[in-house]
Amino acid sequence: MNIGSSIVKENSSSSNYENTISSILIKTISDGIIAVDLDWKIIYMNPAAVNLLDLSADEAIGKKLWDYIETSLPRISMQDQKMFPCKIASNGEEIECSITPTDSNIYLIAIRKNLSKPSDVERKYQRIIELSAEGIIIINPMGEIAYANPSFRSLVGYEYLKGKLFRTILSDESIYIFQEVFLEARSEKKQITNIEIELLHRNREIIPVELSLSPFIEDEKFSYMICSLHDLRDRKKLEEELRKSEKLKTEFMNIAAHELKSPITPVKGYLELIISDEEASERIKNWAKISLRNAERLLLLINDILDIARLESDTMRFNMKQISIANLLKEIVEDVKQSIEDKQLDFIVEIPEDLPSIIGDPDRLSQVFKNLITNAIKFTDRGSITLSAKKNKNNIEIYVRDTGIGIPKGELNNIFKKFYQVDMKEKRIAEGTGLGLYICKEIVEKHNGSIHVESFPGEGSTFIITLPTSIISS
Repeated sequence: MNIGSSIVKENSSSSNYENTISSILIKTISDGIIAVDLDWKIIYMNPAAVNLLDLSADEAIGKKLWDYIETSLPRISMQDQKMFPCKIASNGEEIECSITPTDSNIYLIAIRKNLSKPSDVERKYQRIIELSAEGIIIINPMGEIAYANPSFRSLVGYEYLKGKLFRTILSDESIYIFQEVFLEARSEKKQITNIEIELLHRNREIIPVELSLSPFIEDEKFSYMICSLHDLRDRKKLEEELRKSEKLKTEFMNIAAHELKSPITPVKGYLELIISDEEASERIKNWAKISLRNAERLLLLINDILDIARLESDTMRFNMKQISIANLLKEIVEDVKQSIEDKQLDFIVEIPEDLPSIIGDPDRLSQVFKNLITNAIKFTDRGSITLSAKKNKNNIEIYVRDTGIGIPKGELNNIFKKFYQVDMKEKRIAEGTGLGLYICKEIVEKHNGSIHVESFPGEGSTFIITLPTSIISS
């Protein structure tokens, strides 16, 4: 059956063709269909054409096509069925048209919106993308670059990238990373951000970038991937400069600490001789005791600085071996007991005998626990200090509790930072370097453990150290 004859007969009120396949298709397709006679008078319009031109079929029947559609090609060859640009006469909206002749002296005009012509909003977004300092590309399902903005083309040194496989401008190490995140984003239909990969510039220079990608899903199917790439060269350069600066600072601290430690040791020795000298007066001995206390404080500071330097340069030595954590804690109890009693605090010890052994450096772990207990004593004027431990699955948890002044909530995330001290304002009652907790954290982490604190101002603090019962020394 001929489509043109179907329209003519429908227009002449013949119902025999209402249910034909051709008639149903014409009525339901999304393209507008207009039938005109040899004088370009409209004899039929399907619903899509009526909606597109925003008029009624009754109004348009018998009128010239060109009353409603403007085109510079009204006499286009009837054999040319390609789409050509037109405008809706009433509002100037751009559309596309095609003309097909039939054997019934009827022309079928197919009209549709010009999808290749971006809207004002689309043009604005396109302009933003073109001017963006970030590299932006669109990758099709085959992994080919379908679009690259000027920033990306400049980043990799290529003027033309359309159709180029994206993986061909990635370093060997980055191809696998990109394929993994591309497939993950595509299969799970989710955005993935902040992935570091390396691009290859046209001159083979390696360019570190941060990749974020988001799939575009259309009709529940993956259409393409939108990728944003941020140049990391400036950041990497700054990070390298910071690393060099940190290395120089660590080396300086190491040298300075060693130089300071050398004269302190004999000074401390002579002060101890004066204190033990029977012929020295009490006045001189008191002065020597004051000097010795300050020399010991200075020596502790020097040792902390040396530990910081060793930790940051990864030169701190750990004598890892199998140890009984219960015996180690009991030794610490004996070492700190007198200091707690001198401050008239209760000392609560809860250490089970059946705690499993661990692999660790007893001296370094002892340093951690003594530091935490010393801090607890320093900030507790009344109440108690508690040292307890328990097994929890494959870990041992050690608790150091106090009933001291506590730590404000806003400070909890900072106390393990280097040189950080909690500011208690007018209650700044204890001096310190702000290095002890940082060193504790680093030593515990070298044992594949963790440390955190729970605290409330005025109620005290609890430090929890978690150590695995089976540790592989690094």
